[in-house]
Amino acid sequence: MRIAILGATNIKHMSLLSHYLNHIDLNINEVDIIYTDKYDIEEHIQGINNYYKYKVDIKEDWTFIKKAIAYYRFRPYAMKILKENRYDFVIVWGSYTGHLFKSFLEKHYKNKFILNIRDYFFENNKLIKYRMKKIVDASRVTTLSSEGFLKFLPKSEKYRIIYSYNMSIIRESNVTDGFKKRWPINIGFIGNVRFNEINQKLIKELANDSRFHMQYFGTGSEKLE
Repeated sequence: MRIAILGATNIKHMSLLSHYLNHIDLNINEVDIIYTDKYDIEEHIQGINNYYKYKVDIKEDWTFIKKAIAYYRFRPYAMKILKENRYDFVIVWGSYTGHLFKSFLEKHYKNKFILNIRDYFFENNKLIKYRMKKIVDASRVTTLSSEGFLKFLPKSEKYRIIYSYNMSIIRESNVTDGFKKRWPINIGFIGNVRFNEINQKLIKELANDSRFHMQYFGTGSEKLE
């Protein structure tokens, strides 16, 4: 079987992509990845056969609409590859990617793709939520990393919860049953920092409380300084 991973983002932002690859028998299946690169970097992950990278040149101070137009140009590039390679199955990474390829997926890959939702994507907007319902219904299954997503996503029987853990890291970790009460409590965020307004409110709430120490690591964290 030929499988494509389709994502309008860098590989480094496809958190726990290895979790999916661990459930694919790479001895009998070929996996390609079609993705965007806004950092101009080389990225590799074990198990991928072919890499199809589309360079996106954007500026951080651009408006949302201007950024969206830049990413929209990824669509014909990826569709051409999908048609030429005739993949049997597609793993669609993220809500934005799902919206970007909605009509193509409904026409060519109905019940032959997994939609992996990793974050909130304006689902309070009725049009966005309606479109998301159509995408989810066309998917084989739609995976979520938390039950909390069910609060804002359209209702469906196709959701499956896949928790974000990496067994190889867990096996190598030193596990202890003891718990030491130490101050301050360290709160850390690792990943792509978004929704700055919410993060700033949390920082403000804990700013003058010596019991807590907050740290942010990852793309976008500098905006909270």
